[in-house]
Amino acid sequence: MKNRGADAESDGIHARVFVARPFDKPGQKIFDEIIAPSLAAVSLKPVHGPSCHYDNVVERVSAAIAECGAVLAVLIGQNRNVFIETGIAIALHKPLLLLADTPEDCGMLHGSFPVVLTKDLAAFRRALKDVASQITLLKPSFHAVLSPCS
Repeated sequence: MKNRGADAESDGIHARVFVARPFDKPGQKIFDEIIAPSLAAVSLKPVHGPSCHYDNVVERVSAAIAECGAVLAVLIGQNRNVFIETGIAIALHKPLLLLADTPEDCGMLHGSFPVVLTKDLAAFRRALKDVASQITLLKPSFHAVLSPCS
């Protein structure tokens, strides 16, 4: 498996974005059809936490978020893990972009952070360009390696 913390420059990637998302079928579909191609279009590399339980998972996820230049939170389906990852991003003062089906999906985050609706793909791509322009190449001193579950 390729190390997710590999040097971003070798991939031509300008920055990494932590994608807090559900790992269910709808979450995977949104990632595959909307998020991954949109991030690639603006030279941003997606990073995400594990889809299963690990020892020290909060520490691992926190380290992965800390290494990224921004966080994209997919607030669809009210997934509690996504809200926890979003809270970590807020605590780390990371630029945060919310992707939701409706503004109500964002709860109290609506109005405090930029929200893009899934039905407005053009606005999502514009918002990602803004994110890309705000973050610089990160060269972290450590890498959070998240390996697949066995």
